[in-house]
Amino acid sequence: MEIVRVDLGQRSYEVMIGIHLIEKVGELISHLGLGSSCALVTHERLFKLFGDSLIGSLKGSRKRVYPIFVPEGEHSKSFEWAERIYQVMLDSGLDRSSFVVALGGGVVGDLAGFVAGTYMRGIDLVQVPTTFLAQVDASLGGKTAINLAKGKNLVGVFHQPKLVLVDVATLEHLNPAEYRSGLGEVVKYGVIKDVELFEFLESHAEEIMKRDFERLQWVIHHSVSVKALVVSQDERESHLRAILNYGHTLGHALEAATRYGRYKHGEAISIGMMCAAWMAKERGFLKEEDFNRQTALLKKYGLPLSYKKPKPREVYSYLGSDKKKRQGVLTFVLPKKIGEVFLCRDVSEKAIMSALEKFHR
Repeated sequence: MEIVRVDLGQRSYEVMIGIHLIEKVGELISHLGLGSSCALVTHERLFKLFGDSLIGSLKGSRKRVYPIFVPEGEHSKSFEWAERIYQVMLDSGLDRSSFVVALGGGVVGDLAGFVAGTYMRGIDLVQVPTTFLAQVDASLGGKTAINLAKGKNLVGVFHQPKLVLVDVATLEHLNPAEYRSGLGEVVKYGVIKDVELFEFLESHAEEIMKRDFERLQWVIHHSVSVKALVVSQDERESHLRAILNYGHTLGHALEAATRYGRYKHGEAISIGMMCAAWMAKERGFLKEEDFNRQTALLKKYGLPLSYKKPKPREVYSYLGSDKKKRQGVLTFVLPKKIGEVFLCRDVSEKAIMSALEKFHR
């Protein structure tokens, strides 16, 4: 088992990464001083796969568990579903000493994290991510949110978990599209801050695509280490943490423009990274060799390099509500080379539209 520490003073916590950890969750949380009752927020499908092991382990540690099922998909990240969870928690007698366990991907983690951060002004949270995307990104960092019609993650709170438990074996059950989606975020970490990770992805693609657990544990450990380092230095995204948004400015706009129904998150981020890298290359910041390496790696993992729908102007229209906008100016994360990016605040509408048109088929 690998352990990565997210160093945030009194809010510090560990990310435990290993194989078949869900059956040990009760033991692994025993040192945290959590309450005796918890809400388990998950999907019914995941509960059928992992519920018995998780609940059995928690009950073995004398925890009362109240499962709460939410539908799969981005539409459950809403005020409506948050309120439904609050009501079940109240009806079950959960109080300020209780905690929430999020078992699922990024949607469950965001929604359950938002509920934990706001229920009775905040209760403890344990993240048990079951998708590649959530294991390397969404489950750590403390950003929780729900969506509005005009954009993704527009209402939320920073609420750090007490523990993130990454069971690599859960990736065995992911469908191919979800698995590839997570690889989009992994490639991002290589581009923004980890040349060794990028090179590992280039040279071990066959094993990674076959879901070799040992290779995956290495990849997840490196990805999580990058995010933990960045979050530890900039918890609330005042400066450095913004580099984690590489590919996300246009990626989020693309998701919103399609009502979150056409592209997986990592697919949208892949397209966003292509646009950002192309803008950097066009302005002379990024060498063509590094642009081509990113392109080849995304293609190797089956991630999209372009989009068909919607039209570029429609995607652009969704940038107006982007959270990364400051005083009317959008901030883009652009690459200088593999392993290094910077924040660029003078990207023109013309440059953005040119990128959107370049990768529109």
